[in-house]
Amino acid sequence: MSAPAAGAASNGRPADEAIARLQAQGNRVVVNKVGTGPLADCTVTSMRPQQVRELPRGGTLFGVPLMPTVTVVHVGVLC
Repeated sequence: MSAPAAGAASNGRPADEAIARLQAQGNRVVVNKVGTGPLADCTVTSMRPQQVRELPRGGTLFGVPLMPTVTVVHVGVLC
């Protein structure tokens, strides 16, 4: 997942577009914003993808609870 996140950071798009693209790819996004401007006027300064396990869901596989892995991307933006 690091490659798409890095590409989104370096393409010069506004922060709101980069965040929407990451979400469209199925990522969960946490925005760390510095400044008070709207996201459309902000630039992406960093992206840190992280694999996280969710809480167990219904059903088990051979007695082991199903714990899906999701990607959370922490996006730093400067306005």
